[in-house]
Amino acid sequence: MYAASSFLANRSFAFLYAVHESDGRPLAEWARDFGEEHDPDRFHGAAPVSTKESGLTTDGGDLTQPTVEGTTIFVGSTKGTLYAIRRDALSNTTGDALAHPATLKWTYTDPTLIGQNPRFTGPPLVYRESSLILAAANGDGGTPSDPRDDHGVLSAVRQDIGNLSWKRTLSAPLAGSPASWTADGTALHPAVFVAFGGPTLTGVASLDGGGQYLAPSPPSWVQPYPSGNQYWLGLDNQGRDIFSQLIWGSRIALLVGFLAAFFTVVLGLVVGLVAGYAGGKTESVLMRFTDVILVLPGLPLIITLTAVLGPSIWNVILVISVLGWPGIARIIRAEVLSLKERPFIDSARVTGASTNRIVFKHIAPNVMPLAFLYMTFSVSGAILTEAALSFIGLGDQTTMSWGQMLFFVENSKALSSWWWLLPPGLAITLISLAFFLVGRAFDEIVNPRLRKR
Repeated sequence: MYAASSFLANRSFAFLYAVHESDGRPLAEWARDFGEEHDPDRFHGAAPVSTKESGLTTDGGDLTQPTVEGTTIFVGSTKGTLYAIRRDALSNTTGDALAHPATLKWTYTDPTLIGQNPRFTGPPLVYRESSLILAAANGDGGTPSDPRDDHGVLSAVRQDIGNLSWKRTLSAPLAGSPASWTADGTALHPAVFVAFGGPTLTGVASLDGGGQYLAPSPPSWVQPYPSGNQYWLGLDNQGRDIFSQLIWGSRIALLVGFLAAFFTVVLGLVVGLVAGYAGGKTESVLMRFTDVILVLPGLPLIITLTAVLGPSIWNVILVISVLGWPGIARIIRAEVLSLKERPFIDSARVTGASTNRIVFKHIAPNVMPLAFLYMTFSVSGAILTEAALSFIGLGDQTTMSWGQMLFFVENSKALSSWWWLLPPGLAITLISLAFFLVGRAFDEIVNPRLRKR
């Protein structure tokens, strides 16, 4: 068992103790190196915690409850230092001792809290999924007598070397240690929760392992948002704000829609330009390959490829792009066949223009409006495809999307919870309709014959 002490002024140190669980005997290695050798009567089995690997130097603070992970002990102090202490001796392959047990591996201090009475408030949390240590520290804003500007900082530090991975600052001091939790029976990564409270604000913040907020407000059923708003769309079965999920899901919808549509149009444009202008065997090979892709069943093939490649947003974008270009390629080819017989193309050939210049300088700009038109239609298709894949469980479950929200609704047997079911469904419908209407309007611009008189 491991325990930490307060700062002992008469000894100028705070100590870390290690004893056997069965009978309370001090750990022999620690007693030999740090206890009996210095003061066997008072510090039997205790290690002074130092801010320097060589030489005994202290920050003068009380230590928090230690956290043990593998062969490392993590402990913070009320003076703003986070320590990683070796549990065992470190030796090389030949058995030569490199470091004694209970010696310092690394320290971490938050430079933004310097001069603000920094202090760690509880035992660090080991976040095994990302090999991080999550530690909560507080600062007084530089005004010890005014608690209104006190704030907390949640820092994620790498276990191996003590470098900062990410941190989040909250507008009130953090209480105790962060906590980690995940729903049973799901593939979700654990969420991290921290409690905070001050004279004007109290609540709980929820973040994922990368430090992104899972909801912009504390999951409380009593206190409203700091802005004064309530939960506009209610909460899901895990107490998360549905409105927040809807906002975060819009990023994924637009990311998948725009990127998948862009790559789809680029592939279709290149194949259509080359096949239409080159003709002959090149056209035959490209068009027969296009026909093969075109007649394949779209959604079943997308489901199969996504399952093989793995549930990832980038894999979804890749699959949609690879399978969505044949229709655009055939349309671009037909337009190129018409354009290459125009007089201005003949003039370019007579002046000695190369094939690449004719295709990409003279023909491509004339088919770009048509490409942009089909890109607007492809955005809607990509958003619907991503939602369908997420709904059947093939989406990226570490990323919130509208399809993922529908998956959680169905998986939780909550189809009767209209406040949870309708928002993502309406969002998918409205954004798809919006891009369809943009495409229709763009079609009237590209094709003057469709304009209303």
